[in-house]
Parts: sequence; structure tokens; C-alpha cells
Amino acid sequence: MNRRTFAKLALAASIGVSGWAVWEMRSERRRLRLEAYSLPVRGLPPALEGLRIAVMSDLHAGDFTPWSLIHRAVSLAVEASPDIVFLLGDYTSMSADSLEEPLATALRPLRARYGVWAVLGNHEYVRQRHDPVARALRSAGVHLLENQAQQVDVRDEKIWICGVRDPYLNKDDLAKTLAAVPRGAFKLLLAHSPDIIYRAARAGVNAVFAGHTHGGQVRLPLLGPLAIPGKYGRRFAQGVFEVDGTALFVTRGIGTTPPLVRLGCPPEVALVTLEAGAVVPSAAADPDSAGTL
Repeated sequence: MNRRTFAKLALAASIGVSGWAVWEMRSERRRLRLEAYSLPVRGLPPALEGLRIAVMSDLHAGDFTPWSLIHRAVSLAVEASPDIVFLLGDYTSMSADSLEEPLATALRPLRARYGVWAVLGNHEYVRQRHDPVARALRSAGVHLLENQAQQVDVRDEKIWICGVRDPYLNKDDLAKTLAAVPRGAFKLLLAHSPDIIYRAARAGVNAVFAGHTHGGQVRLPLLGPLAIPGKYGRRFAQGVFEVDGTALFVTRGIGTTPPLVRLGCPPEVALVTLEAGAVVPSAAADPDSAGTL
């Protein structure tokens, strides 16, 4: 093979690989699936062993994510028959005057024995989306928590489901959220971003559920996610963690934001099963350990 022929073959291969990569990144964001996780939680009451929680986050429905994918996600969650459903924010990219009815319609089929619970994300605080998204959630029968906590009887065990406003935009008030929660009570915390994890651990929260990261959207072999929005970067990109005795689950979410691609990071509806125990190894120490709630 002469040098000219080799160069032509190399160019053709390069074009082919590039074309495949572009096609894969564009198509993977539609490959939604139900992903099962086990979340070990210290201090888990025996009655809650095996409790199943469907976790959905970062729908970005409308301009960024087709509504057909959102309806598929809801169907997957319903078919999984979870005990509880957690919705973790960033519901739509639509303008405020047109989002309310389609969002309520999409989420209305969600049902769970112990309720459907939600917090808002950073996208709810732009373009005046907060109020119509809140109305849509309530219209769909969803319990929206905004720096609030509510006691719930789950399998004859009294637990507290807590939800904060978006930590990524520093809108959360964890102290206010936990003010009415008795010391030593079992607490599950919903937060759009994992940025709150170290403060939640200091406050004695048993488990935190978060989204926002999209898992990075693009994850390369050996390198992992290229970039993660948030205070701790790639440390809590996706999956199961433990921080100072507090369990953390971060979902890679359903939708995408620009660039509208995913690679090595397909969208998911997460089905998280609680179990007694601890995650090993735990995450690194808090770089802001002197911080407050």
C-alpha cells in the first residue's frame, strides 16, 4: 500500500468514526431506560428495607426534550409500581405561558402508595416559570416541597420527606426545612442539586436524592464526564455515594440541555431500592467543612 492510498483510507476512516460519533450522540438522548439501583442507608428502619423509590429529574420538556420522551418516562415509572415517586426539578424549557397544561397532563398518571413528591430546579427560576410549574405539579396531584418537610407514615413507620429549593442557585434554606423535624427522626431529602450534600450530612439527613448533573451528558472511557455543573464538579456526577454517614443518590436524568447530545450517558428513570448498610468507600471530606446549614 502506497502512502497516498494509506492517507485516503485514514481520511475515510476518520470521517466514518466522526459520523458515527455524531449520530450516536444525537440518538442516545432518546434511549430512555429504567435503571435499577440499591441505596444502602445507615439507620434504615427495618420496616423500610426494600422500599422502592422512582426518581425522575431534569425533564427539560419542550424546546430541549420531546414530550413523547416524557410520556415514556412516566409510563416506565408507573409500570415499575414504586412505593414513592420523587421528582427533582427542571421540568420544562418552554415559555411560562404555554407550559402548565402539557406538564400537568404528562405527570398526572404518576401514582404511588406513599405519594408523589417534588422540588423545583434552577430552570424553574428563569423566565418566570416558577408559578406555572408549581401549579402544574399541584394540578397533577404532586406534593411540592419548597424548604418544607412533611411527616409521612410509611409501612407503619413515621418518616420525614423534606424538600429544599434549588441549592445550585443558593435558594435552599436547610435549617428552615428541618426546623420542625424531631432530632433523630428518619429523614429523606429531595434537592435538585447534590451541592447540598455536605450540609445535609452535618444536619443528620439519612439520604439525599438529587439530579441536575445529567451525569455529564457526555462520558468518555477512562475520562468519565467531561464537565458537571455544580460546586463539586465531577465528584457527584451520577450514582450512589455516602458522605459522612449520609447516603446520596444522583440521577443522570431524562432530558438534555445544549448541546443536545448524550454519549455513554443514556437518559434514565431510576428505581432506587433502600437497604440497610453503608456505601464503601465514602466520598472525600468536605472542602467547606466550616460551613453552616
